[in-house]
Amino acid sequence: MKSIIRYSFITWLLLLLGSTMLMASLPADDDFNPSSPPEPNVRFKVEVVSSPYAYSSGSGKYLQGENVYISTSSSNENYQFSYWKKDGERYTDQQYFSYTMTDENVVFEAVYDYVPVNPAEPSPMNKYRLYLDSDDSGNCSFNRASGEKVEAGMSVWLNAYLSMGYKFLGWYKGEELINKEQSFYYTMPTEDVRITAHVAYSPESPADPSGPGQDNVDTGISQVALPSKISQAYHLDGTKAAALQPGQVYIINHKKVLVR
Repeated sequence: MKSIIRYSFITWLLLLLGSTMLMASLPADDDFNPSSPPEPNVRFKVEVVSSPYAYSSGSGKYLQGENVYISTSSSNENYQFSYWKKDGERYTDQQYFSYTMTDENVVFEAVYDYVPVNPAEPSPMNKYRLYLDSDDSGNCSFNRASGEKVEAGMSVWLNAYLSMGYKFLGWYKGEELINKEQSFYYTMPTEDVRITAHVAYSPESPADPSGPGQDNVDTGISQVALPSKISQAYHLDGTKAAALQPGQVYIINHKKVLVR
């Protein structure tokens, strides 16, 4: 009888010890964090900054995998674009480029070099300076540098690039509205001229960070396969493209297009 009692006690003790060890090996509730798919529709931030002598655009919040158009242009004829930094590291020498959004916030910084114009340099005959301004330099940039000289009578293509959530209001010369379109051809007069692009943040617009994304607005980038023939395709500086290169952004039918 004593042996039976002793055996039962030992069996109970072993079961208790095994249960205690098993509980100790399980993670505590506070530490248990099972893997799960990423939360849908999470947007990540792009911050675009540049020198006080330049314009920039592209800032906003985007879904992973979205194409973001990053752009900058000089606001002073004495400063020239040099390169872009990404999170403090040199990234690209292309003044305009498309970035595919990852699952991390990112900061792009446009670096400019001071290259003063020689005041003794003779002015070309019949050429005048075309200055481009914006009432929001951190969210609007242009396809050409401000202050470049243009021959009088020449048609110059002007285009404004906006950050997500911004809408274009018009091009103004002083108080005079010149054109309501975001891109247009401007005929250079026989004098220096200053044109200002007016923009506004519009939370209710399709480009709002809480909305469907940049690809639904004019400032977005469509993706197309490399066509065998092209017609009326232009580089971002307004010059006609003789051939398309994969991975580059072009203007086709007044829209930015990323060629795959």
